[in-house]
Amino acid sequence: MKVSKNVRAMVSGQGAIIRDLRRGGSFGLNPLGAKVWKLLQQGMAIEQIIDQVSADFKTSRETVESDVREFIQKLEEQKLIVSEEKAVAAN
Repeated sequence: MKVSKNVRAMVSGQGAIIRDLRRGGSFGLNPLGAKVWKLLQQGMAIEQIIDQVSADFKTSRETVESDVREFIQKLEEQKLIVSEEKAVAAN
């Protein structure tokens, strides 16, 4: 997954604000969402993100996996992130 080129984010220890420059919407993220967003920006694969969040938040991988996958699906639905294939095709 890649962050859409039309999205900007401000990440802090308390969470993040994501702004969709093309559609004009803004989204607030809690600390977990901000962590996932930061790892997506770094180009981490979903499985790596799940492992990292599980370790950082000291939570079972099974619990984290469902939350991370659901969050990523919502980001994709809002077109804030795109799959690698779609990103290549758009260029």
